[in-house]
Amino acid sequence: MRKTLLLAFALLCQAIAPAHAFDPSRYGSPIFASPQFDKLFVQGGGAIQPKAIYESAFPNVAFSDTSQSVLDVAPGDQRDNLSAVAGYVRTRSGGAGFVGKGNAVALFGNMQIAADNSAAWGINTLCTDNTSRVTFNGTGRICTGAELDFNIMSPGTQLIGVSIGGNSLAQPTNANGFLVNSLGTGMRWGTGFWVLDGTADRGLVLGASATSGTNKVGIPIWLQAFDSNGTKRTGVIRQDGGFVTMADITQGAWPGLKIQQGDISLDAGHGIVVNGKTVLSGRQGGWTQGTGTPNLGGFTADYTQTMGDTYSQAQVQVLQNQLLATQQRVLALENAMRAHGLIGP
Repeated sequence: MRKTLLLAFALLCQAIAPAHAFDPSRYGSPIFASPQFDKLFVQGGGAIQPKAIYESAFPNVAFSDTSQSVLDVAPGDQRDNLSAVAGYVRTRSGGAGFVGKGNAVALFGNMQIAADNSAAWGINTLCTDNTSRVTFNGTGRICTGAELDFNIMSPGTQLIGVSIGGNSLAQPTNANGFLVNSLGTGMRWGTGFWVLDGTADRGLVLGASATSGTNKVGIPIWLQAFDSNGTKRTGVIRQDGGFVTMADITQGAWPGLKIQQGDISLDAGHGIVVNGKTVLSGRQGGWTQGTGTPNLGGFTADYTQTMGDTYSQAQVQVLQNQLLATQQRVLALENAMRAHGLIGP
């Protein structure tokens, strides 16, 4: 799948800046018409053609470009920052503001999809780590699809790394701001999104579902997996009023929260709330550890003892046995509550 690459802006910058006019000798070869294309072709040293580079990733590929630029870095070349296409900007407009006049753009492309069943890509890059489409055991090769560097010297400068948006008049039925595709059949990324150590104050911020109003829940996070029946399940996490809610997207079919190799830690004064009522709170202190033998066996709470007009030794003994069993059961309950951390010293 081949997309259009616009080079006209970079060449225009050279044309309107005589002090930095394009010097073909800098690259060792003049501008000449491409043998495959009838527009503009820039050769930056070496003799390799665009088709040879493209076919290293897609053999026998058919493609067409309005303009081309080729940079062939020779073995042992020690120069830095070699570019096939570049745009350089200096802006001194002043007072332009965020969306005002005088905004400068180093590289710009404008697309128009003018017919159904058509597609366009704003920017498309392809990096292959070999001169032919075969696997091999190479080392030390680094492929970076996009690198955006910022050298900020003033704390008053507003910095935006990547901004996506638009001025649409219709809501698309399918719109994804960031999409991670596979690296190939059966090939995957090690990490889809990674914030490195010490690089950000907040790794991820998700706003509310509306720009203003009351009772507007947060934008949710979806977590998906296949269950034991092979059905894809979607868990939802979002801010909902004063709570962070977790639920199945079907609302009611979620089996619950599972914590592996960890604990649930709550700050003092907080507990577990069910249907608006606290059912588990912090530990109740002041309890002294009971002693004796706890009764974990069978226990009959409905036992009664018939007493005669004159107490017999046997009747009193039965009462004593029941009292002992009750004491032991109370101790067992105390030990269980203590083991669960509900009560303690």
